[in-house]
Amino acid sequence: RDVGSSCLIAMSSSSNPTCLAAGAAAGAAATVLVLALFRRQPPLSDHIRQYAVRPDAGHPARTRTINYPQTLPITSIEHTSLEVLDEERARAFYVGLLGFKEIVRPDFDTDGYWLQGFGIKVHVAKAPTTERVRYRKEEAARREMKGWEGLPTGDHLAFLTDNLEGCEKILQEAGIPYKKVGPGPQGAVQIFFFDPDGNAIEVGDCAPPVDSKYCAVR
Repeated sequence: RDVGSSCLIAMSSSSNPTCLAAGAAAGAAATVLVLALFRRQPPLSDHIRQYAVRPDAGHPARTRTINYPQTLPITSIEHTSLEVLDEERARAFYVGLLGFKEIVRPDFDTDGYWLQGFGIKVHVAKAPTTERVRYRKEEAARREMKGWEGLPTGDHLAFLTDNLEGCEKILQEAGIPYKKVGPGPQGAVQIFFFDPDGNAIEVGDCAPPVDSKYCAVR
C-alpha cells in the first residue's frame, strides 16, 4: 500500500508523522495551484471598470460603468423575449387582452409564439427545463407578493392609450387587479397590472415628447 492509501484507511492515525507530512505536502500543492489560477485571471478591462458615486442629498451611492470606447453599430430594436410557464395562457393575454397579432415563428425546440404590435415584437417561449420551470414559478410568486411595491419604477413594458377609463373597465370585467398612479410630474395618469407570469404592464394616457419634461396639452 502507498502512503496515501495508508493514511486514508487509518483515519485515526492523525499523529502518524508520515501522514502529517503527506497532508502538509498536499495542502501546500493545493495552495500553489489556487494562487496560480488566480494570477492567470485577466485584469479588469478599462471599459468595465467601475467606481462608486458619492451619495448626495436624497441620492444613495450607486455604481456606474464608464469608459466605453464607442457605441455598438446597432440599427434598431428587434424584439423583447419572455420566458413563460404556459405559452397558451401568455398568448391569450398578449393577443386577446393587449391586442398583439401572432406572426410566423421558426421551428425551435421550445414551444412558444412570436407576436407583433404597436411597433414592437414580443417573443414568448415556454420554460424548457424543470429547473427553469421551478425558477419561473418562484419568480412569479415573488413578483405577485412584492411586485406592486416596485411600481411605477420597477421593470415594466409600457403602452399608451387615448381611453384610460375604457382600459380600466376592461380590466375590471376580466378580473385583473391593477394599480392606478398619477398624475405624475410629467402629467400622465397610468395603470399597472401583471401578465400571467408576473411581468408588469403599464398603460398610460400620455407621454412627454423627447424634448420636453411634460405631456402635451390634451
